[in-house]
Amino acid sequence: MVRIQESDALARDYLFHNGEWIHRPLWTYEAEKKGCRVTFYFYSTNCEEFKRPEGYPIQAHSWQAMSWPRYLVWDEYQADFVRRAVGDTANISVVGPIWFQTSAKEMPGLPPDSVAVFDVQPFRASRYQVLGAPWEYFTPRTANRFLLDIYSVVRDLGGGMALKRKRRMQPHQGRLVHVEYRATIDQLRQEDEIIVVDPDLSAFRLIESCSTVISMPFTSTALLGLELGKPSIYYDPFGVVEKDDRAAHGIPVISGITELREWFADKEGHRQLRPNLGPAPSWTHS
Repeated sequence: MVRIQESDALARDYLFHNGEWIHRPLWTYEAEKKGCRVTFYFYSTNCEEFKRPEGYPIQAHSWQAMSWPRYLVWDEYQADFVRRAVGDTANISVVGPIWFQTSAKEMPGLPPDSVAVFDVQPFRASRYQVLGAPWEYFTPRTANRFLLDIYSVVRDLGGGMALKRKRRMQPHQGRLVHVEYRATIDQLRQEDEIIVVDPDLSAFRLIESCSTVISMPFTSTALLGLELGKPSIYYDPFGVVEKDDRAAHGIPVISGITELREWFADKEGHRQLRPNLGPAPSWTHS
């Protein structure tokens, strides 16, 4: 159908993002012959396998199958990822953070100098078994400890925490979310220092309203924080993430609650926001 179309009946540009389009549709080759520009862009940087103590594993998800004529990436780290996948001849443009989604959701009122926190929701064990991954970082043990450690430190410093989950816990994906993670979120909602914002709220808008950004490895929000001039880190509660992992794109990886407290203590411009509120609830230490 594309082959028999007149050129002026086609668009000048066709853009595809990394959420679904590793394999290039055949019709795009015909469109390119007719002068259309075909571009593949990354709205996320969380594409690489975690480095292991013994080195980097084989890259999963068939990125090597890409054959796009033009790539838009966030930074040189991602440009290197594309070159490692498809070769040094790839036509790559480094354009900075690429954000293709926002909403009209109202920004909630946040305490001064709130910390923007971005996690990754763990699925039920049955979901991971279906995927057949040899190693899984995003377990309820890791996700819950990530949240509880950050809450404990922020609370002790008299600050506020604005948590933006990756997606709503509603059908159909909502049913896949682990029950232990659901229980932790429900507990955190009861705390005065925490605001669980609508998942549909733009990460850009939330980061603009906060003083600091903490992300679970290796979500793209850490780079958004850096772009907006905010102190930004990845937090790994159990120290299993290699600090020199190239997937971090140069963002510091903080391991364990002791390092997290030290980082806050050293962070330029940090100050006590309001009086210490006493010991955190006992459930945060379970």
